[in-house]
Amino acid sequence: MKELHIPQNSLRSSITLILKSLNTLEHLEVLDIDDNHVSKEAAEQVAQLIRGQKSLKALNLNDCNINEKMNNLILEAMESLKGGMTLEKIGYKYNELYEEEYSQQSRFIDVLMSNKANLKKIEISGNDIEDEMREYYLATLKKHGLPREVMSKFESDDDEEGYEPIAKEIKFEELTF
Repeated sequence: MKELHIPQNSLRSSITLILKSLNTLEHLEVLDIDDNHVSKEAAEQVAQLIRGQKSLKALNLNDCNINEKMNNLILEAMESLKGGMTLEKIGYKYNELYEEEYSQQSRFIDVLMSNKANLKKIEISGNDIEDEMREYYLATLKKHGLPREVMSKFESDDDEEGYEPIAKEIKFEELTF
């Protein structure tokens, strides 16, 4: 199996078992668990998947109720790869990335840029990213030679004329690799 799409399934406790079973796979390329409740145990399994799935190209964790401690688990897993991540697309909208000092918000973009080789899309809206951090994100993209289009619109961009939600721009279930 190369792809698993289980968005909006209200799996709660079952999601942990599903994620744990994926750790035996060798070539998972797409994991889409959008809008499912991720517990601490499930976040630990996501972190283990990130460390173990060297071929993971798309990870959709949008709106999974991931909190501060669970974000740290996932960020630590990404950091452990030290430039070896193959992610092309990551969905991380509405996951309570924490902002204080060296925040999870800055850590998130820094980790992605250290693994940026194939990065094409980052969905980040809904994480209460303030103006200063937005500037940091955009400057970081520019510093690494990536176009603005790699980053989804920030939540305050919703008011811009002609705004279309990122979900209409790219749908994980339509990804082909």
